[in-house]
Amino acid sequence: MKKKTSISVSWLICIAIAIAFTALRLALCEVLMVYYIPFTGYDDVMQLLKAISITDGVWLGAFCSTTLVKGVGYPLLTALFHSINIPYIFAYHLLYVVSCLIFIIAIRPVVPNKWFALVAYTFLLFCPIAFSAQLTRLYRDIGYYSVALFSFSMPLGMMLRYKDTKHSILFAICAGLSLSFAVSYREDSHWLLIYGAACSIVYVIAALFYKRENSKKRRKILTVPTLLLISFLAYQLIISGINYHYYGYFISDDYNSGSYAKAYGALSRVNNSDEDPKIAIAEAQRIQLYELSPAFAELRNHLESDDSAFREWVRVQGEYRTGYFSFVLRDVVAAAGYYT
Repeated sequence: MKKKTSISVSWLICIAIAIAFTALRLALCEVLMVYYIPFTGYDDVMQLLKAISITDGVWLGAFCSTTLVKGVGYPLLTALFHSINIPYIFAYHLLYVVSCLIFIIAIRPVVPNKWFALVAYTFLLFCPIAFSAQLTRLYRDIGYYSVALFSFSMPLGMMLRYKDTKHSILFAICAGLSLSFAVSYREDSHWLLIYGAACSIVYVIAALFYKRENSKKRRKILTVPTLLLISFLAYQLIISGINYHYYGYFISDDYNSGSYAKAYGALSRVNNSDEDPKIAIAEAQRIQLYELSPAFAELRNHLESDDSAFREWVRVQGEYRTGYFSFVLRDVVAAAGYYT
């Protein structure tokens, strides 16, 4: 009887400490100030306007060259927090707290004791990056580390529960949804998809070895990674379906798919003997393309003329910098009257 009381008290102490640290962590975020950078057509202002449009019930607003350039995850999450009246900074720091808790729950099968879990939780909770100036900016960076941690935890939790299909199913479904959301939060989050696939492979191999003597259980092993895939595709199909309803494009964003992705991919495949990672499509490549493509030649004055407003994007050795050229291309095509 004394042993049970002792265990109960130790758990209460552990939980009380965790609650105290959580309260302190959330209190610290109250001193942070939000800022944004104006005139950022593809960053702060664009994503804020999308969040406002979602709140107003018109999805991402009127269609233009910036509508599908980035995933809907951040505007969607920001609109959700606004609709339930949670302050911006507090909401995203609360999201991080939840992500930390999810990680601890995910690794429970390999956690030696509650005190180890408390130390790990505290270590994650007070990660200093969350208080950096960049992450108080009115931009999607504020939530990406939380989304990434959540998306990292779910496949890990699924993988660590290879001995029990029932307990791994919920993690698999949440893993698919979280990975899919992460890709829509930052459209260049493919590293998380590789990680999710790796966890699924390890899960299948580990489960096959563990259940090698039980043929009935072995037949159910693929159920878990299949559910992960289904839930991943379900979210993507829903977002693509909404985009199709509003804009006529069945894609989640045009960074990874659609006509823009194909066009930019074709442009970037032109050979450049003096390849520089800071320059996506050098002037020498563009000159070749003007001769090969009448459509691209229509953009020549916008891209090359000294008095063109788009030349302000020329930053590296008289060239358009890699990250900027993708935005310049959109603006130039829009200026030529092709974005409708």
